[in-house]
Amino acid sequence: ESVAGAHILKNSISFDNLAKGITSNSGPDCKILNCISYKNGTENLSLYTSAKVTNFELNNTISYAGEKADKISLKNQTTLSSETNYIDGKNSAGAEVTDSWFESIDTTIKPTIVEDGSIDMHGLLSMTDEANADVGASIEANDTPTEVTIGTEINNGNNSSHKSKFKKLLELLTEFFSNFFK
Repeated sequence: ESVAGAHILKNSISFDNLAKGITSNSGPDCKILNCISYKNGTENLSLYTSAKVTNFELNNTISYAGEKADKISLKNQTTLSSETNYIDGKNSAGAEVTDSWFESIDTTIKPTIVEDGSIDMHGLLSMTDEANADVGASIEANDTPTEVTIGTEINNGNNSSHKSKFKKLLELLTEFFSNFFK
């Protein structure tokens, strides 16, 4: 707990979680970059730690319509408020996020993974031109998808010898422990 790790969350969208959307999980130096946290069950943003000093970084991030107010606990660190961070839906200049910043806020829409490995949000929390440029997450096609090659099965369907070896091992262990606890 409270161990530094400089964990980075970048270009991520969190919505409809039962509890927090984005959390530091007590890490004192998390970096949250170009993220959207929307309509989560408690706080959209929860940055806290028991460490004596925090070094959180928050850039171009939108927290909007959380069930509870964002929880940001800074220690020996200045504010994370800025014109490009929307904490509880508002930036440091007082500008507020609106539904019109997104193509859709209908969280019954289910994102899918497409052939290139990217995520199709089907418009859910996709930014419109009404939002400030460069804020929030941008989920787009993946120009360099990861290719996964699945190898052959290890046991080729014939695992009877493995079963007999396992059965023998189990018998030996049973005998050992029954003698050990006499």
